[in-house]
Amino acid sequence: MMKISLFRFHAILISCILFGNVGGQGEAAQDSVPDDFLQNHIPIYVAIVIGMFVLQSVVLFLMGQPFVPTTGLVCWYGDVNGPGNSQHLTDWYSFTHILHGFIFYFVAYGVRILLPVFTVNYGYLVALSTAVTWEIVENTPCVINRYRQTAVAAGYNGDSVINSICDSICCTLGYWISYVTPWWVILTLAIVEEILLAIIIRDNLMINIIQIIFSIKSISEWQARGNKTQVVSTSDTDKDVR
Repeated sequence: MMKISLFRFHAILISCILFGNVGGQGEAAQDSVPDDFLQNHIPIYVAIVIGMFVLQSVVLFLMGQPFVPTTGLVCWYGDVNGPGNSQHLTDWYSFTHILHGFIFYFVAYGVRILLPVFTVNYGYLVALSTAVTWEIVENTPCVINRYRQTAVAAGYNGDSVINSICDSICCTLGYWISYVTPWWVILTLAIVEEILLAIIIRDNLMINIIQIIFSIKSISEWQARGNKTQVVSTSDTDKDVR
């Protein structure tokens, strides 16, 4: 009986080492670094996070972006080629911002391996500040014009303030999902997300980055063919209704 009990104990111990520490949940012990200022001063932590969101909202509003769409706010807007894209609470690109959170988390995880005092909480503040900075840069005229050179964003006018805030919230969601979820689950979700977005809207995070930097003509033509198909389908639907 003693041998069997010891065998079970060692089996459980090995399982915890193999499957606990590679995921987010098993990381809790590593992240509970002594003297984590943010963890010990929650009100300051919360104030910094809220301050970043407020700063993002004010800057975008001063840049001339509408706070909410004039046509009325909806929770989900699924027409990637429609005028309401990037104007409502969520759309297809919300998934790419969740993926941003995945990426930020694992970059921060690599930093924590080299620098243990850089806790998961500091990593989140860096991730959020990066996301907020990008949301502001993304709505500058030069970046908006760059987006317009791609087929799926020809009519892009930037984000509404509420959509931009929700994008940063999606990034936050992705970051903390990564913290409590094993790495292989996050990797699987990221791959599935990229494949599905490429099929459904002919765009995803990787394609978006490639097009922003290089604006490859063949990709734009492939995206444009998808746009034409959607326009034809919409026209046929309108005829049926009439």
